[in-house]
Amino acid sequence: MSNDKTSEKDKKPQLACGPVLASLPRKIYIDGKELIEQISDDEDRSTFVHKFILQLTSELSARDVELESLQGKSSAPEEFLDAAKLILAQADEVTNAMLGRKSVGAPPSLSDARSLLGFIETFDKLANQQVELPSEYQAWAEELCGDIYHFVHQIEMTYGIVNTDKNGMPKPPNRPTDLAGKKCYWELVEEHRASNGEGTFPKLKFAHEKLAAQGIKVTTKTIGNWRGQIQEGTFFHFVQSKKRK
Repeated sequence: MSNDKTSEKDKKPQLACGPVLASLPRKIYIDGKELIEQISDDEDRSTFVHKFILQLTSELSARDVELESLQGKSSAPEEFLDAAKLILAQADEVTNAMLGRKSVGAPPSLSDARSLLGFIETFDKLANQQVELPSEYQAWAEELCGDIYHFVHQIEMTYGIVNTDKNGMPKPPNRPTDLAGKKCYWELVEEHRASNGEGTFPKLKFAHEKLAAQGIKVTTKTIGNWRGQIQEGTFFHFVQSKKRK
């Protein structure tokens, strides 16, 4: 594996709030003139997601071979080995599900990738609790966890991509979010939490009335969606993934 990837895995990324890429480099020249490649956003995303799936699949295969090799040289607690084989199977199942979708770049693929987090966090915790686990198995577990954390992080970033047109202006795949309205709503949330505690939200009707008084015309459904985005960590993304397949 490359040094770049290893450095990313040194710390577990805050996935929900990962960086948003402003654009993709697409420079093609014909007769000395730059041609802007016309590819839809969904096609771009599918290409990148497919690439990361294949990369993880290859790494899972390598980890499986390494585990068999380790078992031939030294022993490890059965609880750890069972968990290791289970996480390999779960990751394989998720990647197969993603590849089996009509479009691997569709929003459900992001949910597929995120579903691995619960599995890998449980396995990571179990591996760290194994006091009699040989160091070579511990290193193997850290590498496997790093592979999967890295994969989910890359999928998260891919879903945050916003392409630009030839003038460098954002070209979102769907209608951009109401940034002014969101700013006002966030201020209401912060004000509410100052009195009611972290993780709380003003009631939808109250927020709707307050925003309307500031000239922000949004429905209570939109405010409810914003609340959900805050909870999942995507509130400040320039665009939101479409919910339908």
